[in-house]
Amino acid sequence: MKFKNLFLFLIFIVAIILIGCNSQQQTNAPETLTAPSTEKTNPNQNTQQKNAKEDFGCFYSCDFFPEGYPKQMCKDWKAGKSVYWPSDCSTMQYGPCIKLCEFEKKNNPQALQNFPDNNSQQINGGSSQQNYQQQKERDCSISGISKDENPDNAYLYISDFGKHRLIRMDDMGGTGWVSFGSFGDGVNQFNNPLWGDVGSDGKIYIPDMRNDRIVRIDDITGKGWVTYGVSGGTAAGRYVLAPPSVGKFVEVLALGLDSKGRIYIVNGAYNQVVRIDDMTGKGWTTFGSSQGSGDMGSGVNRFSGLKGLAIDTQDHIYVTDKNNYRVVRFDDMTGKGWTTFGSKGAGVGQFADDIGQISFDKEGKIYIADEHNNRIVRIDDMTGKGWIEFHGVGNKTLALPQAVSVTSAGRIYIVESLNNRVTRIDDMTGKGWKVYGLCRELGQEGDPLRENPYQMLSPKGILVVEK
Repeated sequence: MKFKNLFLFLIFIVAIILIGCNSQQQTNAPETLTAPSTEKTNPNQNTQQKNAKEDFGCFYSCDFFPEGYPKQMCKDWKAGKSVYWPSDCSTMQYGPCIKLCEFEKKNNPQALQNFPDNNSQQINGGSSQQNYQQQKERDCSISGISKDENPDNAYLYISDFGKHRLIRMDDMGGTGWVSFGSFGDGVNQFNNPLWGDVGSDGKIYIPDMRNDRIVRIDDITGKGWVTYGVSGGTAAGRYVLAPPSVGKFVEVLALGLDSKGRIYIVNGAYNQVVRIDDMTGKGWTTFGSSQGSGDMGSGVNRFSGLKGLAIDTQDHIYVTDKNNYRVVRFDDMTGKGWTTFGSKGAGVGQFADDIGQISFDKEGKIYIADEHNNRIVRIDDMTGKGWIEFHGVGNKTLALPQAVSVTSAGRIYIVESLNNRVTRIDDMTGKGWKVYGLCRELGQEGDPLRENPYQMLSPKGILVVEK
């Protein structure tokens, strides 16, 4: 039901109740309708705090509001929480609620003016998003959005795989939230984007997985949009590969930049790493499958299911070779210095299939998203020394962690595709656990929560770029 219709319904219900109540109160009630307060008054309170219960009759009684967001809005207001306000207060229909909306917008500049049916794609905080998750009874308790009391001075870039877009926000409360992209194969469109990298000039590089290309934009507005790559599929089918040739991709799964700005790309179906000098494709070089046609292997210079990629400060290349249950490092595109670590399993030195992204901390320690073991792993080096793993804290557990990013201070950001959220911890003990995300349990197309612009859908990548 649209919110406009809900408030029209409220006019009828609340008006009848108020008429009846006012009539009775004129006879039996004391002069004031305001409940006595036992709280001490602070003369220094700001206008919004002073009028916290002054609702002009809008939220006379939550019992008279229909189930869903209107009733939750009433309860949240009475509890002192932030609520959604529409950009046009007249859409609330009911006079006292219009008056309250206008009062809040005038006297509380920080009021969040984002109704659930508002198509705005930006937000300057996070608390209003949290209210939306309460519209339906479902398991949203594992996630949530609240103010980030101890943010990093950084941008958080998230690839929202299922919604075909890139998200950027300033902290784990959603401050500065903005998204870019929609579904399609044209300009400003993606088909299941994964996470790439940000250059020293701030330009953003994105693997556009099912469009078989990479994208570069100057900033989160999409300015300077440029693409490189065409599909290597054939008329017989997308995965019936054409012979390998310059500029052909099938499933671009990961991307990274070296110190010279060269671009390294996981060409998934071909089981190759590709390097190009720039977005023109100059300097095309491949490494991997001996035939370059998608054949797989477990030996030296062979891969079976490339997925993640990262470049360290010495321009060494790291990839996750998921069907071989290992991480591989090599010095350059000749395969020099080929080194592997890992085997199949859930113990120390082992990985499940679908190993995700790799990241490094300032000491060069290696962080790996071990997706199907529902953990992240840290090792000191490619010998596996210093192995430590993190699954969660108590009943707070990871679910299909896809990627990890580490700040210079050692804070760890993890994106979980099954939980539809980002998790931050201060270190590998799980200290400082904080999550950003609305809800894990989503319905099918048309589910209001699924359609909420702030709800992520199977996020797959994260990169924290310090300002």
